[in-house]
Amino acid sequence: MAVMEAKRTHQNVEDYYDLAIYGVIFSIIGARAYYVIFSWDMYKDDIKSIINIREGGLAIYGGVITAIVVVFIFAKIKGLSPFLLFDTGGFGLITGQMIGRWGNFFNREAFGEYTNGLFAMRLSVSQLLAGTIVVISDILIIAGRKKQQLYKNSPAAANIIEYRKRSRYVKGQ
Repeated sequence: MAVMEAKRTHQNVEDYYDLAIYGVIFSIIGARAYYVIFSWDMYKDDIKSIINIREGGLAIYGGVITAIVVVFIFAKIKGLSPFLLFDTGGFGLITGQMIGRWGNFFNREAFGEYTNGLFAMRLSVSQLLAGTIVVISDILIIAGRKKQQLYKNSPAAANIIEYRKRSRYVKGQ
């Protein structure tokens, strides 16, 4: 998505490919470092296990913090505006977050087990359908942003409007 936006705004696309390579590599390292730092009791006796990410242990906060630092360093080296890089890459970040959260939902790693307790998460079929429609419409709005002149200046407002329309339809209101 960042490459599409870079082409649209006449930026050098190769800069975004380079940034993606550095960003992914260092963000994985940063995510692992963050996890290890905050779970040090698990690793202090077995230092070799720090590099074993196959058993889990990546923290999104560490990855995001590292990515932000990488963007600033990359921008300084290349003589670019870090804010332009953030602006251009923002839609890709949002799309990745949507897809990732939807995956968290389906594999139930973010919501725990079923319970009958007071604070249990209960989703009806209509709510699940509404969520699916919203995610699909978000992707379509972002991907088709170039063609939708109505939403060109305010994709966030468009998202809210579309969500309200679709949730009313699914709920039968």
